[in-house]
Amino acid sequence: MKKLFVALMAVLVLAACGKQEAPAQKSEADVMVMTAEILNNTAEQLDKAATVDEVIDAMVSMVAGVDKMEEELGALVDSLNYMSEDDLYEKFPKEMELVEAANLKFSDALAAKEEVMENITPEQQLKLIEVLQSLE
Repeated sequence: MKKLFVALMAVLVLAACGKQEAPAQKSEADVMVMTAEILNNTAEQLDKAATVDEVIDAMVSMVAGVDKMEEELGALVDSLNYMSEDDLYEKFPKEMELVEAANLKFSDALAAKEEVMENITPEQQLKLIEVLQSLE
């Protein structure tokens, strides 16, 4: 019985040391899809926002998503930034449709908060400006 237990432990140890799958390689198309997801998530947060602070929180969340993507996939983001819009449409037609739809959704959600934003304080305005400037 002891030999069986030792053999079983050896098999478990070897199985645990087995080759682990490498993370999937990301592509420029993946970056575009991630961008669309960030915009869609921000639009959803904006749709739910009832106060200026909630609008600012949605924008902070968007910036954090962009920063994380750039940190993880900076070279791919840079390569997309250097492509013309025509090149992007040619190489990534489906992804461009996703990004355009997400951008429209985001723009509409932001425009719908015009009334909420009328009550912005100077402090909130400064915070929002800082958040948006961090995207540059």
